[in-house]
Amino acid sequence: MDEKGKPGQSFTWFKSKDEIDAAVAAAPSRLQDALKNNPELKKQYEDWIAKPKEGDSFGFSFPNDLGVGAGTKKGVGDLSANDLGRIRVDYAWTKKGDSFVPKVKTIYPGELPK
Repeated sequence: MDEKGKPGQSFTWFKSKDEIDAAVAAAPSRLQDALKNNPELKKQYEDWIAKPKEGDSFGFSFPNDLGVGAGTKKGVGDLSANDLGRIRVDYAWTKKGDSFVPKVKTIYPGELPK
């Protein structure tokens, strides 16, 4: 990964689709870390899990040296995940038979270098 950005911001650009795939594969363990370190995110997650409804989604972003969520690596104020060039992972409830299952939807901020 390359670190680039404006002064005071930390951007993460992935060099290949393989790096993105590896980061997305790490999402479940990163989510568990995020839930431990972010009480507000944990409450949102628990509310989402408690009331499955088709199409409702829950998402978080990474990587972030401060833990998953809003903020900058250098601590210079809050920016959205897309501003920081992170990967965002969204889980959405999808109907499967008589029950709902969470389906992963990934959004890749920015574009891969050509």
